[in-house]
Amino acid sequence: MKINKGNIKIVYGGSFGIANALDPLVEFLEKKILPENIEFHFYGDGYEKQQVEEKLKGVKNIFFNDKIPRDQLNKILQDFDFGYVAWHNVPLYYYGVSGQKYYDYMANGLPILSASGKIKDSVFKFGCGLQIENDSKAIEKGILKISKMKRQDFRLMGQKGLDQIETYNYQHLSKKYITIFNNFK
Repeated sequence: MKINKGNIKIVYGGSFGIANALDPLVEFLEKKILPENIEFHFYGDGYEKQQVEEKLKGVKNIFFNDKIPRDQLNKILQDFDFGYVAWHNVPLYYYGVSGQKYYDYMANGLPILSASGKIKDSVFKFGCGLQIENDSKAIEKGILKISKMKRQDFRLMGQKGLDQIETYNYQHLSKKYITIFNNFK
């Protein structure tokens, strides 16, 4: 994995396919207007990966990596500054989403750039990143905003996700269920 010190590193870990809503991101990256201090790293595979790699061939600061096992992904996420998630703007997601990427990023203290529109996702609920529309103009604005942020701001957003993920354990969840069941009396 090629990592340049000093640059802000955004990571996407997942499949390349229609369900992953990467077209607006690719459209933005194709314009070759990625700020100099931003790197974008892709990890994964899928039936559209080769097509995406071809479209972004020669774009500076874009790196493609093979799919890696989840335990290895969690180890390398510590080398990044932001995680990327995207969703289609369809009624199916209006009431929320629960993608594994959120939990992987949050568990590693990574703030999330969520191209999810107005979906009530983890970024919306917990303030653990930036939520934008999933279109190339909004992605450009979001990445430009990240390029001007201080790393201290990254850590504060990432900590909100980490704090939330720490409540996702059996002890905490069992206490919640006990409260719910006790309220039925």
